Amino acid sequence: LSLLDGELEQLQQHVEQIDGPVILAGDFNATRQHQAFRELLESGFRDAHLDTGRGWSATWPMGRRLPPFALIDRVLVSDGLTAASVAEVEISGSDHCAVVATIGPTPP
Repeated sequence: LSLLDGELEQLQQHVEQIDGPVILAGDFNATRQHQAFRELLESGFRDAHLDTGRGWSATWPMGRRLPPFALIDRVLVSDGLTAASVAEVEISGSDHCAVVATIGPTPP
């Protein structure tokens, strides 16, 4: 999933209609500096990287002279879910890291 601002707004409208916990994962092409992405977080989603203390991670670009500097590939969880862990994994042939997260129900 790779999204632009208008697509982030459409995604938010769609998930608002879902009853129950939701996981959104993919290439959001957005950092926290993007207004549409912040609005998605403000609508009730939490970022697995931030929740696990890994907010300074970077997933893009890979395989360049400079190390990755942007966190644009993400796992977001809604209420009722918690990220226990998250990690970045290099994938051969991709200019992005994959994101692997362990998600479970939020403890009572």
